[in-house]
Amino acid sequence: MKLRRIRAGEGPALREIRLRALAESPSAFGSTLAREQAFDEALWANRAEESSRGSVAATFVVEDARGSWQGLVTVLGPAHEAADDPTCATLVSMWIAPEARRQGIAKKLVQAAVEFATSIGAPTLRLAVTRSSTAARQLYETFGFEPAREESYEESHPCHGEIQMTLPLSSL
Repeated sequence: MKLRRIRAGEGPALREIRLRALAESPSAFGSTLAREQAFDEALWANRAEESSRGSVAATFVVEDARGSWQGLVTVLGPAHEAADDPTCATLVSMWIAPEARRQGIAKKLVQAAVEFATSIGAPTLRLAVTRSSTAARQLYETFGFEPAREESYEESHPCHGEIQMTLPLSSL
């Protein structure tokens, strides 16, 4: 398995793995399969382009020997238009194909996210994880992520059932 940053022009492959992730693990994401199926090709091309270079966002993928994507992680830098905290980088999407799980891919993807956030000078990397995802929480804790302040959301709120976690990068 090879880890690398996404390349410009890989919008169709990004769309394919993202839709697969949303179909396979719908409760793990803040979006829906139906919503993202409606996104046009230009949006996917733009996401791949933006995440392929620079410090605004980064997407890393893991490829098997055939070049098939088996996992991905996306991190938004503090300067990203969707960032709601200009002092934090945010891990917004991570997924590994079921057939590729338990092979150390998750650790490689989280390490890439941490390295990217550190390289752009973000003081903190944060994420949200589903409360029921014990394995994911434990993975993040091995990197030093800790639960952030507890927030109470109404059941209909998209963040209901999530734990916010942060990792101070200055201590690394």
